[in-house]
Amino acid sequence: MWVNHHELLRMARSVNYPVLFANGLLLLTVSFVPFPTAVLAQNLATAQAKPAAAFYCGTMVLNALCWNVLFRAIVNGGLLRKEVTAETVANIQRTYYVGLLVYATATALAFVKPALGLALNGVLCVVWIRLGYRSESSASARPS
Repeated sequence: MWVNHHELLRMARSVNYPVLFANGLLLLTVSFVPFPTAVLAQNLATAQAKPAAAFYCGTMVLNALCWNVLFRAIVNGGLLRKEVTAETVANIQRTYYVGLLVYATATALAFVKPALGLALNGVLCVVWIRLGYRSESSASARPS
């Protein structure tokens, strides 16, 4: 999350109040993640595994929603650096929307099969690692 946060904010040339508030909301959800993680760890091998997994996955839904809000605030505020391409913006927007849908699906699935809901969350980790925030041209133009 921290790497993606850094890369997303690197795309902005400045910030405004909507971005500051959206960023604060995102960071609030990021700092909350250890709590549902602890609840999940305590209950994974118990009869409460389903609601614990759903709570964890639901937290990721809220977090994904905040990523979408922050990205929209940056784009709608006209705060992107000039080298950020429309293709890069479309890729990030599509990935964020799909991520939100997958997390919601994982939450519903966690009520039935907690391990599958959590596995779906794990798959999204790979997506976030591979998400390209910069176009190839702007990445290669960056000083070393």
